[in-house]
Amino acid sequence: MSSYAPLSHSTHKSAGWDLISSYEFAAGDALAPVSVAEISQLIPRYTTAFYRANPNDPLQFVAIQGLYPGQNLFVTSQGQWLGGYVPAVYRGYPFRMLPIQESDKLALCVDEESPNFKAQLGEHSQPLFNAEGELSELASRVKDFLIAQHQQRTKTEALLSLLDEYGVIQPWHIKIDGLPESIAPHSGLYHINEKKLKSLAPEQVQVLNLRGALALAYAQLLSEHRMQELSRLFDIHARHAKANADASNIDLEKVFGSAEDDLFRF
Repeated sequence: MSSYAPLSHSTHKSAGWDLISSYEFAAGDALAPVSVAEISQLIPRYTTAFYRANPNDPLQFVAIQGLYPGQNLFVTSQGQWLGGYVPAVYRGYPFRMLPIQESDKLALCVDEESPNFKAQLGEHSQPLFNAEGELSELASRVKDFLIAQHQQRTKTEALLSLLDEYGVIQPWHIKIDGLPESIAPHSGLYHINEKKLKSLAPEQVQVLNLRGALALAYAQLLSEHRMQELSRLFDIHARHAKANADASNIDLEKVFGSAEDDLFRF
C-alpha cells in the first residue's frame, strides 16, 4: 500500500530516499498514464490507448504494458525494465505531486511506505533537504520534473476532450488470441476511429492540427500494431517461467530500442 505525505522539513529533515534500482513497484501496472510529451519515445515501443475507469472520469492517454489487468510485461522478476524507454510516471518514484486539500495547488509528496523512502538518511541515500532547510538539489530536480509531468498530463487530457467532442474516439475491445478464457481482458479502453477522423470537416481537422490533437490521434493509431510485440513478449515471459529463468537476460533492443539514460526528462 502507498501512503503519500507532503514533504515537510520539520517531519523529513533527517529522511532521504534511494534512487530507483528496481521497478518492482510497477510490476502490476498493465496501463501507464503517459502524455503527448512522450509520444516520440512511446511509438517505437508501446501500444497506446485511451482509458476511462468510470463513465464520468476524463479520458487518459495510456501505454499498454500487459495483455490483461495486473500484468506488466516490461518488468522482469528481478525488477529490471525491458524495452528501453521507461514512462515518465515511474521515474519520479517514490514522489508525486498531489493536490492540497481545499486548494488548487499541488504539493510534493513522498510515499512513506515505499522501500526507497528512508526515514533516516542512509549511507547511500539521497537527502531530501539541505543544511539550510530547503529541498536538496536532486529533490528540486524531481519536483520540477513532476510539475512538468503534471502540466503535460493536463494538456493531454484537454486534447483528448477535444477529440472526444469531435466524436472520433470509440471503445476498444482488444481480443488477444491464446489467452485462457479465465483471464479477464482489459476494459475501459478506447481508441481512434480512423474512418470518423478522416470524415471530419476541413475546419475541424484544422482545429485538431493547430491544437496538436491530430498528431496525438495518429500517434495512437500508429502504435496499435505494437500489440504484436506485446504478445511476443508475453510468450517470452511464459517460456522463461516454464524454464525457471528470468527474462532480464534477453536482448530486446531490436524490438523496443536502446535503453533510456536520463532519468528526469521526457
